[in-house]
Amino acid sequence: MAPGVMGRPGAVLLALVAAAAIVVVAVDAIVRPQAGPFALAAVMEPYILVTGAIAGLAAAISSLGTGRAGGSIRLLAVVVLVIAILRLGGEWWSPEAEAPFRGEGAAADETLRVLSWNLELGSKAAADSVAGIAEREVDLVALQELTPEVAAAIEADPALGARFPYRILEPRDGVAGMGLLSRHPLVIGSYSTGPVVLQAGLLLPDGRRLELFDVHPYPPSFSRIAIVPVGLETRRRDQDLERIRRMVDELADASSAIVIGDLNATPFEAGFAILADGLRDAHAEAGTGPGFTWRPSSLEVLRMGLLRMDVVLSGQGLRPAAAGEECSIAGDHCRLYVDLDVSGRTTAPGG
Repeated sequence: MAPGVMGRPGAVLLALVAAAAIVVVAVDAIVRPQAGPFALAAVMEPYILVTGAIAGLAAAISSLGTGRAGGSIRLLAVVVLVIAILRLGGEWWSPEAEAPFRGEGAAADETLRVLSWNLELGSKAAADSVAGIAEREVDLVALQELTPEVAAAIEADPALGARFPYRILEPRDGVAGMGLLSRHPLVIGSYSTGPVVLQAGLLLPDGRRLELFDVHPYPPSFSRIAIVPVGLETRRRDQDLERIRRMVDELADASSAIVIGDLNATPFEAGFAILADGLRDAHAEAGTGPGFTWRPSSLEVLRMGLLRMDVVLSGQGLRPAAAGEECSIAGDHCRLYVDLDVSGRTTAPGG
């Protein structure tokens, strides 16, 4: 590197940070790692990209006045900024969304409003879970980590009974409990723990049937040095996601499928694409901002998510119209609200 730039070590250091971000993203995009340090880096890719873009911009500014000697740094800054926009733009900005998500009042005609919520085992009183379910007007509730105590509180609440006369509850003492509450009739399907899936049909007023999958694959495992995570092993989780995807693909009409729940995977990991490819991701199409829905329990005080793990994925016949999250209640997961256009007149993304 030219002496003029080497005389500004801050610019060089910042450029190295930007270059490292490019390397991490390239490995994630090309190799699609399922184990090791780069698998862990894929989880953190939004933060790595933002850090790299800021570092690249700062390096470019620091290199001003060095003439051609700083040209390579400024080019690097442009590259990392473009990569950040391309990788994060579709996640954080949805130009086709009809309006910012409000979640207030009843859903519009021909709209199915969905709530997905991982209750987090032991994080709150059963009454708080019931209050969180009842807080906003929705048509369908999909719950994960449903315990017998919370299920009993749901069954005992007359207001919830009136709002959701149809329900399928499979509570468990551990994290495998699942539940569906609906304004529309439900057709009992199946419940399994390998992977954790509650499957059912939902009958719309016009007689059409939607196929529901409330899912909660088991989380990946970390490798650590002392208490510091240095790698991730995702292959067991990814096998769960492959099995769920096969369930969807085996439907007679996959365009009517709705996959709801906590994937224990983020959009930049290889496992996320295993399930989501070919389905419509409500946040990516109709959400605003990063859509983060998970945070460590120790950071609940932030009242916001730090990673996007909870999803509503739909078949091509069901268009996401709005999506948003609400993170004020105790627990490591936020509530995810999504409006789906179920009119049958939808088009493919970008159509």
